[in-house]
Amino acid sequence: MCVTLGVYAVLYGVTAWRLHHLPLQSDSDTIRVFLRLKRACGIKGKIRLASGGGGMLGGLIHPTIVLPAERYGEDAAPILLHELIHYKYKDLWIATLLRLLTAVHWFNPIV
Repeated sequence: MCVTLGVYAVLYGVTAWRLHHLPLQSDSDTIRVFLRLKRACGIKGKIRLASGGGGMLGGLIHPTIVLPAERYGEDAAPILLHELIHYKYKDLWIATLLRLLTAVHWFNPIV
């Protein structure tokens, strides 16, 4: 259990560090689309928008949406909407809870 929790903690730390060091999205059209979709989803929390890598949402404390470098403006809308829905329904927190349950109940085949 301790080894699994340790591995999860290290992976979380590495991911958080990488997310923090990604360049922020600077394309004004993409930012405009992001803010419009965020408002349409009823999301008021602060979410960073970064560029580089694949489309993903990461970071429990400082949530960050990462867009592929080649996706801009309306072309990025499907990815943004998908990741905003993950944020809205707190999927990062649920996944973290499931990881903790798995670490504690590693011996239980149902978990």
